[in-house]
Amino acid sequence: MWIESLKSVSVVVSLTLFLGACAATSSNQEQPGILYQEFRDFQHLVEIDLSAAKKTKVASDYVTVIEEADARMPEEFRSPFFEDLANRFRTVDSHYEVIDGNQGCLTINGINQEGDPESLSLYYVQEKGGWVFDYIMTSAHESVQEYYGKATCPDAGEYRG
Repeated sequence: MWIESLKSVSVVVSLTLFLGACAATSSNQEQPGILYQEFRDFQHLVEIDLSAAKKTKVASDYVTVIEEADARMPEEFRSPFFEDLANRFRTVDSHYEVIDGNQGCLTINGINQEGDPESLSLYYVQEKGGWVFDYIMTSAHESVQEYYGKATCPDAGEYRG
């Protein structure tokens, strides 16, 4: 009888250790990646120093493109592009990234400020001693089931010529 109890306790302890190890592995896999952390750093920096955020987290050419486009817009249509980008989501549901050498893609899925499901994809390059985004694409969705399931690079089209 005593031996049977000991075996039961041993099985329970082994099972608990196994499940605990699985949970630890699962949480490690959910840690933010390099590019997602870069985007989070951009969001934080926009709040405290927009100029520094543009200088250190956004490709120089892309800042120029956005600022020139904004300057051509009638005053009533201008928007704070980088602030809006940093505050795009109410909640983030998932994110994916892929890095290939000195370029990478980050896709973030979440609920935007209007309460709609959306994906934001950013193309990253190495510049200024770190990762900077060089182009973005947003995709509106009818439901969260339409979220991207992997990193999806935006097509820069004419921007990169």
